[in-house]
Amino acid sequence: MIKLYYMRLEGDCSDEQSLALYEMLPERRKEAVDRARNPEIAKKRLYTGAFLQYVLAKETGIFAERLQYEYNEWGKPALVGSDIHFNLSHSGDYVVLAVSDQPIGIDVEHKTKNYESLAKRCFCPEEYADIMSVDTREGQEIRFLEYWTMKEAYIKLRGEGMRIPFRSFLIERQAETLSKISGQDIFEKTIFLDAYCISMCSEKKEALKTIVLSGEEDTTYSVSLSDCVRCCENCKKLY
Repeated sequence: MIKLYYMRLEGDCSDEQSLALYEMLPERRKEAVDRARNPEIAKKRLYTGAFLQYVLAKETGIFAERLQYEYNEWGKPALVGSDIHFNLSHSGDYVVLAVSDQPIGIDVEHKTKNYESLAKRCFCPEEYADIMSVDTREGQEIRFLEYWTMKEAYIKLRGEGMRIPFRSFLIERQAETLSKISGQDIFEKTIFLDAYCISMCSEKKEALKTIVLSGEEDTTYSVSLSDCVRCCENCKKLY
């Protein structure tokens, strides 16, 4: 089983609603909100954390305020007392979350400057050559985003932070099917949401194939800020 949840980081809450969202966050996410000096960054961190709590409460049946986390030595979170695996990523106006019954990695990215120099410095020669083989700069940038998000998703699957160099593993990119980590039974699925590139990485080959944004499969879910607020209100009523 693999599910993809996504939410656009937009909209505003009342002060009371914002406080309720903040109160249901785990301590580490509260601290991240508190550290933000820019109000917009603080708001995005708040909404991202609320999105995470909403989805995991929905998946586990545990009230959002009662979700407990533990962290490995590289800081990757896991739920205490649950077999659910999850991974979160955000970029620009979107936050995405992958949920699975096995380890999972996900990354989302928007357009980036200087993709050519980044690719040459960070990627394997075969990957760089594949990017530069595209005829247009727009096409090259899109392919760069595919590789970048696949690299990030694999590293996040491993859960060892950024200690794994991008050049230490090769991605065998496939246009019409799943890509693959060379020499490993680990696969990548890449999709596009508006101008954002999302890659998911897992050993669950068949489950990855079901991830589409067309609505034909019951594997992708759009979440709104209103969903997160209602989650807070429902928890309050039950206490």
